[in-house]
Amino acid sequence: MNLKNSLILFQLALILLASFSLAQQQEVCRALVLEGGGDKGAYEAGVLYGFIKNAKNPEDFQYDVITGISVGAINGLGIAQFPKGQESEAIDFLVDGWRKTKQRDVFKNWPGGLLQGLFFKPALFNTDPELDYLDERIFTTPNKRKVTVVATDFVTGEKVTFTESDWADDKQKAVNAALYSSAVPVVFLYRNVEGRTYIDGGWSGEALDIEDAIFRCREVVDSDDKIIVDVIFANNNSFTDATREKFNTLQIHNRYKEIKSYVSATRAYLYSRDAFPHINFRYVMVASQRLPNQDLPLDFKKKNIEFMIDLGIKDALKALNDGPGVSAQEVARLANKYQDDLFFNGEEDQI
Repeated sequence: MNLKNSLILFQLALILLASFSLAQQQEVCRALVLEGGGDKGAYEAGVLYGFIKNAKNPEDFQYDVITGISVGAINGLGIAQFPKGQESEAIDFLVDGWRKTKQRDVFKNWPGGLLQGLFFKPALFNTDPELDYLDERIFTTPNKRKVTVVATDFVTGEKVTFTESDWADDKQKAVNAALYSSAVPVVFLYRNVEGRTYIDGGWSGEALDIEDAIFRCREVVDSDDKIIVDVIFANNNSFTDATREKFNTLQIHNRYKEIKSYVSATRAYLYSRDAFPHINFRYVMVASQRLPNQDLPLDFKKKNIEFMIDLGIKDALKALNDGPGVSAQEVARLANKYQDDLFFNGEEDQI
């Protein structure tokens, strides 16, 4: 073979390689971002049920990437057990799980009650039951989609992420990641593993992991304008409904967490819109009514769970009717209004 023919074959090989690489690129990457919020994760399940069961084009909600924090991670791992194309089965599984979940499935009191938890244990409640609960809810390895679960390193305060590559075919490692991500300090037990101490992912300062959703979609598509992001908040669209004249210690702590979570989530969303201007934020969902006003969003009462699922479905139907981008713009408007009022007036503002 002469040099000329060798060069021709080499050029053909390069063309075929380039064509193969392009073929591997998807036309679009759809990402789902789920916030933490205790049993308010039932609202997330309701929203997804409304989307999936009422979509004109089922492919619109075939997510390639899912990121989640705390209960958002648990919901996300639940979906990631099902391959693309089985969204209806996935959401049926998720909603059915929420309807069956009881408080005793997740945690229990210490023999000495709250006093033992407060003074003699590292958490108010014993969350050992959660491991069995998660082992049941994550029934197979959740590696059918790209997933990022967020926890916090208690010692350094750093954000720690776990992905499907960390658990590969080992389901138990995925269960453990969910356990770390949902270890709410003071309330739930922290987790010591291989020299690191993990607590709830929201304590790293990020209530929403939008960045990783975008970064992981960049593994799938070659341009940001091909990335579609849906975000579901698991908290209220305002936190100023504080009508009590007096609060006990636990209520003050949870009030602080509610404010911190709202500010953190809205800032994360606004930052992401500014930092990634070419991303298509499609549906950004915040509850249209106040979710059950609990001192601790962990009662798992059937009436509250059903209310949140039904509200999620209702809000999803409205968002679908309004069309893509409308809810995203509205949440951005309200978040900007709140941030501006807080900065200029130094006061909370009911929105």
